[in-house]
Amino acid sequence: MLVTLVFSWMYVVTDAPPYNPVGTIDPWLYTALWTNFDQIYDHFVGTYYASRIPWIVPGYALNLLFDHRTAYFIIYIAFFFVGAILLYVVCRRWFGAIAALVAYIGLMKSAVLQRPPLGLRGRRSNHLRDREHCFCASEDKVGAP
Repeated sequence: MLVTLVFSWMYVVTDAPPYNPVGTIDPWLYTALWTNFDQIYDHFVGTYYASRIPWIVPGYALNLLFDHRTAYFIIYIAFFFVGAILLYVVCRRWFGAIAALVAYIGLMKSAVLQRPPLGLRGRRSNHLRDREHCFCASEDKVGAP
C-alpha cells in the first residue's frame, strides 16, 4: 500500500498531462466510442477500433453513469490498479512474494516515468496493449488451474 501511495504522489508532483497525447488516433477513437458511440461506430465499423469490445463496453457504461471526464479517469485508474494488483497476485503465485513486490514496484515506476494517463501509454500512446495485459493477468489468476 505504501508503495502505491509513494508512486501515486510522484505521478501527481511530476505534473503529468491528464489526457491522451496529441498526434495519435487510437486513444481518441476509443474515447469517442465511449462518448458518442452511434456516430463513431457507424464511421469505423469496418476497422479494428470498433471491435475492441472489452475496452469499449466499460468506457461506454461509465459514460452512461458519469460525465465524460469522470468516466475517463475512473476507467484508467481502475484498469491500472486492477492490473497492478493482478500482476502482484500472479507473480506471487508463480515466483514468490519478493518477485511480486519487485514486479509491482517496476510497474509503479513505469507509471511515473511514462506518464499520461497513469502510465498506460502503451509505448507512446494509451494503446489497448496495456489493458490486454490486465485481462491476461486476470485470466491467469481466475481461469488457470
